[in-house]
Amino acid sequence: PPEAPTSPVEAVPPPKPISGSNLQWDTPKLAFHSTRVLCDEAGLNVAQKNEICATIYGESEFDNRAVCKNRNAKGEVTSIDVGICQINSYWHCGKGKTFPSTDYVVAHPDEAVKFMIQMYRAGQINLWIAHKNGRYAQFIPKTSRMWKLKVLA
Repeated sequence: PPEAPTSPVEAVPPPKPISGSNLQWDTPKLAFHSTRVLCDEAGLNVAQKNEICATIYGESEFDNRAVCKNRNAKGEVTSIDVGICQINSYWHCGKGKTFPSTDYVVAHPDEAVKFMIQMYRAGQINLWIAHKNGRYAQFIPKTSRMWKLKVLA
């Protein structure tokens, strides 16, 4: 993407619980499970679900508090990526954009995951660098560290 305009980086608060939802995002294990539930609800097959999860693991390791500061050639922060899906503040947060703010993204990880699923279906999963550069693929095999997040029933 082109250089984003330089602006102050807003503080990202800890995630807030989603009222009325059984999905939980407080730990990577809970976030992994909740993501898979949303994938099931979206009708994704196992391979698609694994691809979404591997992409998220490659981005944040299912840590909803993850923040990445994107810098230009001068070292100036031009945007940030926040939350479980590392939603970019420049492209997707603000008035008239996908999400009203980065705070909203962190407070509503379910919405971030649903957005990733929507982009996946639209052929836009390469918006996430972990997918674009192929890093996600190393987490798909059941022997990868991502699967240590699986909660056994």
